Amino acid sequence: MHEKGSRNHPLSTAATERNSIRSQIQAQVEYVFGCFATSMGGKFTTKIGIKRNKALWSLKNLTFNFLRYLHNSGNS
Repeated sequence: MHEKGSRNHPLSTAATERNSIRSQIQAQVEYVFGCFATSMGGKFTTKIGIKRNKALWSLKNLTFNFLRYLHNSGNS
């Protein structure tokens, strides 16, 4: 969670830097879930059983990692 200043007590420079780092991490996490939700069939699973759900999510994660690898290697 981000830190927040109050009236007549602005955030210190260290607190603003921590907020900046947290924002960067949050953006990276939201990117992954956004990719899952839009292009990989959504975040919800309809499989019966924990093992099948874990297998499905493992394949989704592997696919996402391959897509990121291909995307990053194409820019080099």
